[in-house]
Amino acid sequence: MKTRLSFLAYALESKDGTLQESLAVAVSQPAYVPPVADTPAAFAGALASITLGRVHAYSKRRPVPAPDASGQATVILGDTVVSFDFDLKGNGSAGKLQDIAKRVMQNLEKQTNAPAGPSTVDYLSPVFPEPVAQPCPLLTADVVSPAIGPDASPLVSETPGTAVGDIAFPHDPQQRNYVQLTCERGTGEDDRLSRKALSLTATSFLADDAAKEDVDNTRVRTAARHLRPRSATSRGS
Repeated sequence: MKTRLSFLAYALESKDGTLQESLAVAVSQPAYVPPVADTPAAFAGALASITLGRVHAYSKRRPVPAPDASGQATVILGDTVVSFDFDLKGNGSAGKLQDIAKRVMQNLEKQTNAPAGPSTVDYLSPVFPEPVAQPCPLLTADVVSPAIGPDASPLVSETPGTAVGDIAFPHDPQQRNYVQLTCERGTGEDDRLSRKALSLTATSFLADDAAKEDVDNTRVRTAARHLRPRSATSRGS
């Protein structure tokens, strides 16, 4: 039985660049296939590190100097499993590890009790005060399945823009602000050789003319790439 996987990796860095931490999160759910009868639940019989209501957390630390914290953790609610890999520093977020785990557990139970569809990324920035186009809601099953087959995962992989960007087009020297998000929906495998996926990128501008220039500029670049002559190769006699 295949498992549907949604994976995110966060790189945390202090403003001066001297402190670097990482937190990776993977959420997996069974495919829409009946499970094998009498299959034991994940971590059945193991002692939980934290329990909040119906949600259980299990953890295993790596040997690192205190007060740093490094290791793996798993949060389970029913057949939904959230896996973490963390590498946090004592002068950074290591002291907040318990709080991070509890917040994830609370959010998991809240979303399970009242599913509200896919979350969206918002940008509260004075240089981009308008709503941002969201690509993930566009990758519905009727759009994705004809391209990759009926085994499309209900989960998506999203790459949000980390900041508001700016660009100047060839025939317009004015700097234009934009936000770009990319979303991918595939067959669920984490192995890229086995995975089939459809990816969609949405770029938002503050004015229609900037969006049109971006489309025109992309069309020109694409046409030039297709018309680029190939270098000749000599053959031996």
